[in-house]
Amino acid sequence: MKARYHSFSDIDQRLKILKLKRQIEVEKMKLNLTLGQQNLGLSMLKSELPMILFAKLYRKIKHIFN
Repeated sequence: MKARYHSFSDIDQRLKILKLKRQIEVEKMKLNLTLGQQNLGLSMLKSELPMILFAKLYRKIKHIFN
């Protein structure tokens, strides 16, 4: 569907709207990327936490018996 413009101010207004929509989409993408990185970090932490705790516990037990 072609838009019909009656003046240059109509064109300018439409361009401003499109620019703002584009900026909104860019910000949404940035937010999704940030949230994805945070979720990935949390899932990695959850999987690594038991290993870290086990390693610390092992060192303490080893220290007690040596």
